[in-house]
Amino acid sequence: MNEQETATTVTDAELKRAQDAIDQDEPVIYDVAGTPSGCDVCRDAPKPEGLRVRCKACGTEYGENAHVCHATRCNAKVPPKMLMCLKHWRMVPRDIQRRVWAAYVPGQEIRKDPTDEYMTVQCEAVEAVERREGLAPRTRNA
Repeated sequence: MNEQETATTVTDAELKRAQDAIDQDEPVIYDVAGTPSGCDVCRDAPKPEGLRVRCKACGTEYGENAHVCHATRCNAKVPPKMLMCLKHWRMVPRDIQRRVWAAYVPGQEIRKDPTDEYMTVQCEAVEAVERREGLAPRTRNA
């Protein structure tokens, strides 16, 4: 492991301290890049990888968008409220597209609480793309 990789590695103890701060509703911030910025509260906070969060004290956002297209074998980054990249979304039949948006509840991607209806129709959208691409449909738990 080189010096740069060591600098961005986060220990279990740092993750535990950060989770404790979150549990106590303290303003804490994580930054994938580890760049110092923000206020005195968030600048020195632990910075585990892979999270996109906002400092409760100053509002500075840190981290990168880790949300990717839900189509099988696609790793295109998309905004969190989008189900798929444009290429794959265009493969979804219009009736399923309409049902996806009808089942979407604004903010569900932030709260991480999509409805059962949304989860069902998003699976149908992914399966429709798999059929169009000639992939074997994945097994879904009912």
